[in-house]
Amino acid sequence: MIITKLGPFNGKNWEDLCQLVFKAKYGGEGYQQIPADPGDFGLEGFTISTGIAFQCYCPEKNYASKELYEAQRNKITRDLGKLKENEAAIKARIGDTKISKWYFVTPIVDKNALLEHVRRKEKEVQGWNLSIIDNNFEI
Repeated sequence: MIITKLGPFNGKNWEDLCQLVFKAKYGGEGYQQIPADPGDFGLEGFTISTGIAFQCYCPEKNYASKELYEAQRNKITRDLGKLKENEAAIKARIGDTKISKWYFVTPIVDKNALLEHVRRKEKEVQGWNLSIIDNNFEI
């Protein structure tokens, strides 16, 4: 559980809140939640019409700044890797949709080095040439 400006969060209530927001904001774009059973494949949900994908992450505790950055960096790296590892399973769920944007949704970001990390990962994912990834993929 972490304490934020918006109150306390854990992984479950953070994702629950995010799902409500995604459904309200992106419902008109065909938002589809991906339940975590048997696994979320690095995606909490996506939009059919625009290819926007979402992955939520709530730290398990209030980390010091460096530890938070490392936890977020590692989570991004692991979850993007799941796109490659689970390409066929993801394709079966998203159909002809290609992921154009992958949003990492977390309650706190306090190191701009995370932006540097996602730019590197963006290029890496683009280089995988996956059938589920748009040519102009962004994080």
